[in-house]
Amino acid sequence: MKIDFNVEMKDFNGKAINDQDKKAVTFKDICINALMGVLETDRTLTGNQKFELYMIAKKVHSGGVIDIGINDIKVIQDRVDKMYNCLMVGRVREIFNQCTD
Repeated sequence: MKIDFNVEMKDFNGKAINDQDKKAVTFKDICINALMGVLETDRTLTGNQKFELYMIAKKVHSGGVIDIGINDIKVIQDRVDKMYNCLMVGRVREIFNQCTD
């Protein structure tokens, strides 16, 4: 599925969400942080599972429109669900729901 990872994340009023440096936060930023961040449950991940997260993050890092598989989307969504607040979870799901083949 083709997804644009350079989309800026917006609040409920449609205003861009900025990071601490006043730079707009992108979909790519959220996905990379979710994939590379450490959850309490990550202590039990195998090396292969960690490598899978790394490989997905490496693909997403290139930014722009990326052709990404449904399994990678599920992994990203699961990580975002665990790491982010309701606004980010909702926005990420909206973007994934709009993706095309």
